[in-house]
Amino acid sequence: MSLMPDLRSLSVDMNNLSSLGTLLSPPTTTTGTSQLRYLSAKHNAIAQVDDVTAGHGFARLCDLSLYRNALAGAIPSSAFAGLHLLQRLDLGRNRIEDVPVRAAAVCCGRVLCGDERTPLVCYRRGVC
Repeated sequence: MSLMPDLRSLSVDMNNLSSLGTLLSPPTTTTGTSQLRYLSAKHNAIAQVDDVTAGHGFARLCDLSLYRNALAGAIPSSAFAGLHLLQRLDLGRNRIEDVPVRAAAVCCGRVLCGDERTPLVCYRRGVC
């Protein structure tokens, strides 16, 4: 992906990915900041999100969809750290039991709840 430094939108839907670790070298400019704003990783087998942080190059992410993956249990408090531009976070159709206040505050400032049958989507007006 380093060959596409201005990439702003990426869809990796339905690729049987087990983590976003393969995307941890997002396109960067000469300043080292990723330009990626939209990431859709729907219908995969992603089981963890603790590597989706500003420190891993996703600081400019505004829209993240992890709809229908293998997320289960509690979302780690380290998830989504530093993603201050995040406007939309879709965690629907996962088996999430808890979203820590710190992780939820990144997107909407409230704790989200839901189950496999209930979409878990958060919207916030932002600057993107």
